[in-house]
Amino acid sequence: MLTPLSRLTPKSAICAAALFAAAIVATAQAPSTALSGTVADASGALVPNAGLELTNNGTHWRRKATSDPQGRFIFTLVPPGTYSLQVSADGFATVRQDGIRLDSDVPATLRITLSVATSATTVMITADAPMVDSASGTVRQVVGQQYIEDLPLQGRNAAMLVYMAPGTVLGKGIDSGTYATNSDTIAVSANGAMGDQVSYNLDGASHTDNLNNLNAGFPNPDALSEFTVETNNFDAQYGGSGGAVVNIVTKSGTNAIHGTAFDYLRNGDLNARNFFAPQQDAIKRNQFGGTVGGPIRHDKLFFFGSWQRTILSNITYGNQAFVPTGPERTGDFSGQKTIKNPTTGVAYPGNIIPASQLSPIALAMMPHVPTSTDPTGKLLYALPSSDDGQQFLGKVDYNAGAHQINASIFRIHYTDPGWNGGDTLLTYKIGQNQTTYSFKAGDTWTLSPHLINSLNFSGLHLNSVQTRTAPFSIFDFGNINATKPAPQFQETGITVTSFSGWGSGGTQPPGDWARDTLQLSDVLTYISGTHSMHFGGTFVPWNRFDSSTGYEEEPLLTFTGAATGNGLADLLTGSVATFTQTAGKAKFTRGRQANAFFQDQWRATSRLTLNLGLRWEPFLPWNDPIAEQVGGYIPGAKSTRFPNA
Repeated sequence: MLTPLSRLTPKSAICAAALFAAAIVATAQAPSTALSGTVADASGALVPNAGLELTNNGTHWRRKATSDPQGRFIFTLVPPGTYSLQVSADGFATVRQDGIRLDSDVPATLRITLSVATSATTVMITADAPMVDSASGTVRQVVGQQYIEDLPLQGRNAAMLVYMAPGTVLGKGIDSGTYATNSDTIAVSANGAMGDQVSYNLDGASHTDNLNNLNAGFPNPDALSEFTVETNNFDAQYGGSGGAVVNIVTKSGTNAIHGTAFDYLRNGDLNARNFFAPQQDAIKRNQFGGTVGGPIRHDKLFFFGSWQRTILSNITYGNQAFVPTGPERTGDFSGQKTIKNPTTGVAYPGNIIPASQLSPIALAMMPHVPTSTDPTGKLLYALPSSDDGQQFLGKVDYNAGAHQINASIFRIHYTDPGWNGGDTLLTYKIGQNQTTYSFKAGDTWTLSPHLINSLNFSGLHLNSVQTRTAPFSIFDFGNINATKPAPQFQETGITVTSFSGWGSGGTQPPGDWARDTLQLSDVLTYISGTHSMHFGGTFVPWNRFDSSTGYEEEPLLTFTGAATGNGLADLLTGSVATFTQTAGKAKFTRGRQANAFFQDQWRATSRLTLNLGLRWEPFLPWNDPIAEQVGGYIPGAKSTRFPNA
């Protein structure tokens, strides 16, 4: 029978009070679910004091419960998986129900019917039990293993399956932070919310990048057990986002050795040429790896590991640039629109700029601008690209009696060397080096059948470095009387009206973006009669976002034709339309977060369940204790510009 709080022993009461206090000061928890229901006889009469034992088929993890005077039972904080349930009561045959599939964050309800004891001591029900969620009003989509394995995925990015949830579309109106992320990051708008209003958890630990509030990279599909997408009516334990909550669950080891090996190959040499393409597809993608899991100690200690590597190379043809013709490079614009002397405003004789007025810096640049045989200066060129990504997942689960202990680490390393424009002034592509680390350790402690505590400590680290690939800086061609940036921030920033495809590399500067989060969370569950109550909270003692970039440290010069009537002529005469240079961008923000919640699932009647919740989540401002920028909160600081503020 479920014991009321008043009948706790002094020792249990002290433990409960200590754990509750820890929950308030310390809300994510380990991936879990709940199974509830009723035990009845063949006539429909409810059976009290029935003994129930829930067993995980893969690990033989067990938990026991007893039906209350109304024949009701509940198992809470149960790891997702496939289970069997054994039910016994005096005067009735023991019933064993197999095929109970419990999904993460999806409460299930089951009705067990007992028959009068006969010569058969046990009734075996091998058909899969129909799982119905009649205990919560949460709107969710479970993306199970069958979906993950059977549906085609571009690049095997399981995050794309989030779009399977009803009401989700591609997120709009946000900065996805492409300078510090890659294609593993997606923006999802749920039920009309912004694309950065989705919270991600990996095995119960936060997996959200605080740079843009989007997801960090998912483990590969072979490492995933399932994930759920909750889009409405969340429990009070979830906060910080108004769109959806995504809970990702990785596979675990069992008593049997199991594993996979895979290699996905795409090679243009194996494809027929597109009828409209001038040459064959040049993409080459090789994605390979494997998983393995099993027992270290039977029924007690289990391991699981996964590794994947993705190597991609490609060449895109038909990239277009417009470059100066041979005569234009020397200042000869014969036969073109009249150009004028930027100093006097008088047209140049013959439309030719005198050699004495040509800028030495511009002339030094011209040999590094590719030439074209097209009389219009149109140049078609091939652009090579490549990247290399690896990920590793390691996980250990330990069943230690009343304690269920788990720990995991996950790492992603992604590199893209970029492109240096072929050592010319063609538009270059910045290089990227990105690393993601996450770890998590947790303990689910069953103090009694009605009192369970889940404690978790986790961390997430993301570091993104964009590296210089530009082979030249404007300072390589001469002195422009401006501040020269550090070597790692030197680029090329020249824009010439009517000419394109050379002189610059886009708006993404070299730089370093580092983000860290440490999180401690605790959830205490107490079951009393018709109430299943959860008390918990999360404390984030360390939240960091550091960025140090060379944004516009390399001077940006535009030549529009405003001085001579021709953009290239402006460049050749050194007539700059606009000049932009900054000191770069750097910030070193720190912050803390805390929240607490209370959730009560009250089974008021056999037909009515109420879910009541309360959440406290204060706003704690970030600050910049290193650079002390105006944009950051500085405790105790007083404005010198507005002293009365």
